[in-house]
Amino acid sequence: MNILSGTITHIPAITAIFNHYIEHTNARFETEPMTLGNRNEWFTQFRPDSLHQLFVALENHQVMGFACSQPYRLSPAFAETVEVSIYLHPDAKGQGLGSALMKTLLDALATQP
Repeated sequence: MNILSGTITHIPAITAIFNHYIEHTNARFETEPMTLGNRNEWFTQFRPDSLHQLFVALENHQVMGFACSQPYRLSPAFAETVEVSIYLHPDAKGQGLGSALMKTLLDALATQP
């Protein structure tokens, strides 16, 4: 398994993972599946040199999970606060992948000013 910075090429797999949780669980509040269009827009917030980062876990070139840090609130008082999310492909649960993604994300965030 490799963990690396997410790119626009990973968006279809990320969208499929999000949609699995929308359709099969109550982990998300959306009632309609996400689209590639709105996930492409969502992707624009991430930059490796910022507090807003996206990492993907790949196994055999397939995205098995992702972790990201996003703005918490638009208020300037929360400019240095992030919301962290981790989602795993349903077949990747219980293998330590979430922990590895979280460690990678938190290590990257620790280097940001």
